[in-house]
Amino acid sequence: MVMIKDNDGVERYYLKQQVYDLLMRVKEKITEEDQECWICFGGDTGCGKSLMSMRWMFPIFRELTINEVCFDKKEFINCVLQAKKGTGIICDESISILFSRGSMTKEGRLIAELIAQIRQKNLAVFLNIPQVISLDWTAQHKLNAYVHVWESRRVTNGNIRTLKGNAAVYPEMSNKPYRTKIIDYMRRKKANPMMVKKRPSPLCTVEGDMIGGNCKKPWYPVEESKYREKKESVLKKYDPDKPKLTPLQERQMKQRDKAIILLREQLGMSFGEIAKALDMSKSGVHDLFLRNKGGVEV
Repeated sequence: MVMIKDNDGVERYYLKQQVYDLLMRVKEKITEEDQECWICFGGDTGCGKSLMSMRWMFPIFRELTINEVCFDKKEFINCVLQAKKGTGIICDESISILFSRGSMTKEGRLIAELIAQIRQKNLAVFLNIPQVISLDWTAQHKLNAYVHVWESRRVTNGNIRTLKGNAAVYPEMSNKPYRTKIIDYMRRKKANPMMVKKRPSPLCTVEGDMIGGNCKKPWYPVEESKYREKKESVLKKYDPDKPKLTPLQERQMKQRDKAIILLREQLGMSFGEIAKALDMSKSGVHDLFLRNKGGVEV
């Protein structure tokens, strides 16, 4: 394990030795070898992709700020154009410019131009998305590594605790093409969900951070309050104007929100289980839970 210190020399978090070596190789490629580097973090909403991508970027680019964390197309384009050579960019959950599309569309040409800029500036680009196979094929081919991230639950001292940021790491190596194998497996599995085939083994796995209870609050390389404020402000732009609710509808929504909190905190149900019980999407349940808890996960 390698301890990572902040810019003031304070010890903040650990990285597995294999992960640290991978990140130092990324840094070497973008600063000394005139190359670019792409890593994709894939997993459900709220599983810990965002924090992990920032923590992995920090040893590579220690000047990382909220300005290098993008949430939409416009931010991403501007960030690429303004980036200094040998630095990094994080594209968070809402970004869609690198998703699959027709190769001859206007967006397709824009993607090609951006990729050329990224190559010219030797940037490290980290992508946070639910499904890696939804990426544009040119971006998939560019990936130097794919990291599958998930949330789990564990009983500790008689209490059920959530672990966020569990990960399986699939780098693309000349003698061991982990990335190629896992993406091929996911593509085949999507085409045929009943396929019986063993999931490819990763280079290594990482255990996530325990959340809630007396656990130490996770450290963010960029100021957490600024990160959440920026994310919320960007997402609000995509919310359509909602019609005014009737008193009955308002009461039903409050009851639904209370039910989500009780099912999560008192019964220890996962967001997926709650979503099935209330006939909602998993991401919707997760967002409502955080909103009613003031943005604090337990």
